[in-house]
Amino acid sequence: MMKKTLLMKITEEVKPSSFLDYKNYLATLFALLKKHTEGYSYMKFAEDLGFSATNVLSHIIQGRRPLTTKSAEVIARSLNLRGVERLYFFTLVDYINAKVPDDKDGHFKKICDLKKEVLAAPIEKEALSYFSEWYHPVIGEMTRLPTFESDPHWIAKNLVAPIRPAQVEKSLDLLENLGIIAFDEGQNRHIRCDRNIATGHEAQEMAVASFHQEMINIGRQSISKVEQEHRDVSAVTVCISKDGIKKIKAMIHEFQLLLLAEEERCQEAEQVYQVNIQFFPLTKIKKRA
Repeated sequence: MMKKTLLMKITEEVKPSSFLDYKNYLATLFALLKKHTEGYSYMKFAEDLGFSATNVLSHIIQGRRPLTTKSAEVIARSLNLRGVERLYFFTLVDYINAKVPDDKDGHFKKICDLKKEVLAAPIEKEALSYFSEWYHPVIGEMTRLPTFESDPHWIAKNLVAPIRPAQVEKSLDLLENLGIIAFDEGQNRHIRCDRNIATGHEAQEMAVASFHQEMINIGRQSISKVEQEHRDVSAVTVCISKDGIKKIKAMIHEFQLLLLAEEERCQEAEQVYQVNIQFFPLTKIKKRA
């Protein structure tokens, strides 16, 4: 087994809260240990994390077997994980292993709450709070509508997805505190400010993942709840090369810029729409030799 001091040093530098998958967390630990220890192997890694000298962690990192709660407890003790980081690690295991969508969503929300506790920079916390609920950006955009009213009941009534007036009140407070909207006494309503929320490195992956999960779910619901003339939900399945993947991603980015330009050209806003563009593999990704 390696010197415990090196393991503890790396553990201090690499925190579970920096990851959204326990496999990536363990893989990063192993890569750093291997870099600083000659002849380091998965069998030695297993010993250092409290297991017998087998390739069990190789199978876990490669996704061939899940990390159980019992094994996670062994790892947490060996890495001396404490407080929020320990709880985050266990929640991460629950999140990745969850099979039921509602359970997975619940674990993810808990992960986001724990992430806020470890973020140091205020801007990181702001970004995570802003993108933690789908309706925060939507209500911010609604203030651009000429018919907008700051009444929480009016806002809740005019949203397609269900939301309580109490949630609207909290959202308005958050948006005001972030400087995204401001109350105009002359118009007796909130108006949109110039400020946009940018996600920093620490919160970026978490914030984006949270927002997209919510919007994908609302998009799914729109198929049965919104009349076809008011929506467009379509899909195409293609077989392409890696160069083709890069080209399609560039096309998607160009289309997004066109959408923003069209928004700028609109003289009078009437509705808030969400455009979800999903591009993901349906077959396993093979590495080139």
